[in-house]
Amino acid sequence: MNQLRYYDLGYSEVFIFEHYLVNQIKGGQVVVHKHVEVLKKMITRHFFDRELMYISNRVNSYSVDPLIYREIAKIENLIGLAIVVDTDMKMKTAMYEKQFYSKPYEVFYTMNDAIIWTASQLKDLE
Repeated sequence: MNQLRYYDLGYSEVFIFEHYLVNQIKGGQVVVHKHVEVLKKMITRHFFDRELMYISNRVNSYSVDPLIYREIAKIENLIGLAIVVDTDMKMKTAMYEKQFYSKPYEVFYTMNDAIIWTASQLKDLE
């Protein structure tokens, strides 16, 4: 699990690995369409020739416009989302957001479980 790149975008920290990225949005943010555009550029730059998974590590409190999931689903080589939460309330919120996303989407309480699921999703494509 070697990290390839790290970005501090001001509103989030992004950790790029070989087959997935981990995004940690900073507290108090509202994730909207312009953040999806930044994500698309990052994916194009680092994953232009292969599939990837996205892991959201929700260690901070922030809001997500659930309609952005429709835009995220249009990223062809992004095959799914794993959400890591640390409270039951964040779990409920993430499960609500799931209805807006059409690709594989699971919610976990640990990063380890999210990475294991992510690897299984990638392996299913082989």
